[in-house]
Amino acid sequence: VTLPAYTVTAGGTMKWLNDAYEPIGNLTVREAAALQTFPDNYQLSRTRAREGVGNALAPEIARRLMTDPAPVRKAARRKQR
Repeated sequence: VTLPAYTVTAGGTMKWLNDAYEPIGNLTVREAAALQTFPDNYQLSRTRAREGVGNALAPEIARRLMTDPAPVRKAARRKQR
């Protein structure tokens, strides 16, 4: 990946974009889940999967925060100044 990704959202159609930011296809819910770092075997809701994936905190971010919350604390202290 060489460019930042758009945010995975809970509503609307999510699109794959080429380097010129032109749409080249729609993301499936499973592809959106993969971009959010959900494991391939994660069981998505049958009725509200897109909303669940779009509203979720990415599992990898949650794992890192639980492993080492120090960077978040430092950023919060800097912001309070």
